[in-house]
Amino acid sequence: MSAKNVLIISHSDNMLEKLKYVVKQVEGGCEVFTLHEPEAAYICAIKHRIDLFFVDIVINRRTVKDVSGITLVKNIRDIKQYAFTPVVLVSQLEDPALQVYRDFHCYGLVEKPFNMDYIKKLIKDALMFRDSVQSNEKIYFKNNGVIFGIDKEDIVYAESIRHVLHIHTTDGKRHQVRYKTIKEIMEEVANPCMIQCSRNAVVNVKYVENIDIVNSVIGLEKNYGKVDIGFTYKEKVRNFFDGRTKW
Repeated sequence: MSAKNVLIISHSDNMLEKLKYVVKQVEGGCEVFTLHEPEAAYICAIKHRIDLFFVDIVINRRTVKDVSGITLVKNIRDIKQYAFTPVVLVSQLEDPALQVYRDFHCYGLVEKPFNMDYIKKLIKDALMFRDSVQSNEKIYFKNNGVIFGIDKEDIVYAESIRHVLHIHTTDGKRHQVRYKTIKEIMEEVANPCMIQCSRNAVVNVKYVENIDIVNSVIGLEKNYGKVDIGFTYKEKVRNFFDGRTKW
């Protein structure tokens, strides 16, 4: 089983540190992302597969009656990959918290001050639930009469060459599937980390090391190679990465 990723977002450094400490007690090997800004949290959720979210309803204390955490939860649920991922709300605002809890099918509600025993059980149960949901995240292909499966998370990029789809995976292999289009692979993988960068290629942003818009090239980490950016896709790629040249 791969290591877990937990994302915690709040305006409070104290709360971030407390929840991170408890998560590490329950699941020592997991990676915990602690963030203050909804935009940063959303980008993190796209780049990494998050197994559990802790979202403070009030993220921006500078705004009176702020409930930006609700907007973030809505955006998380709009990503197909996170339709059923456990989301735990953190709030002192009982009424709006309960409303969003119902509307967006959240996994738990944590009220301040914290009950640490309750939070530990919540974390343990939520991560077990995530395992059961993700136990079969494979995409299946048929080639020359043989059916084979590839873990969606292991797809680095795919390119279509003369009606043959070449799928490059993290183990360095290249799997060939005839008469499968780029559009079809995007629909079947249904992963927000996959972005189309040309008419004939898609890339998993998790494995992107740098973007060279001028030379129309996406550089991949760990010697996975490079992927060309199509002329008509430059603006889309630029907007997606928001000017970042390195993740």
